[in-house]
Amino acid sequence: MAQTFALISSTAPYTDYDKPKTTVQANSLDIFECLASNEDYKRARKLMVSCILATDMSTHFSEVSKLKTRIEASDYDPKGKDKQLTLTMMFHLADISNGTKDFERCRKWTDLLFTEFFTQGDRERSRGASISYLMDRKTVNIAKSQIGFLDVIVSPAYKTVSKVVQMERNLEHIEKNKARWALLFDEYESKMVAEQEKCVDID
Repeated sequence: MAQTFALISSTAPYTDYDKPKTTVQANSLDIFECLASNEDYKRARKLMVSCILATDMSTHFSEVSKLKTRIEASDYDPKGKDKQLTLTMMFHLADISNGTKDFERCRKWTDLLFTEFFTQGDRERSRGASISYLMDRKTVNIAKSQIGFLDVIVSPAYKTVSKVVQMERNLEHIEKNKARWALLFDEYESKMVAEQEKCVDID
């Protein structure tokens, strides 16, 4: 999706403001109605595309580093020249926020996510293709993967943004959830081993 938006943002010309742009608008739910001009629409569209692109995990470390540098600068201005950078990072944090919620909600959505991941991995295996990262039910311990994700990806990003936005509750949930996932390590290890044995039986 991020790649699609990158293509759109770089190649598609802006349409005239007074022409229909989305199905939503066609249904009289025009989210752009409050914009006063075509220039306002262009700015809103640019920000929306930037937010979508910010969910691309391949740019995570570079974007966090960029924001950290700006936050530490004496001229950091989240209401001015650094506004878009700050907004897109907040959008990205929302996209990876599962581990910052209470554990019951965190685990529910994590299990749903890995149901999708493992289904894709199964299809890749059946086609003789390489199995994508984290999508092989025979080798992935979900609890272990989540501890790593929180340690390497989520926590550093939230700590960076916490310098300008209140994130205390989110950071507390991250630490509590890491501890809860650690307690579930053996349970998910057993599930992984069972999947390995199941595949052996089938073979």
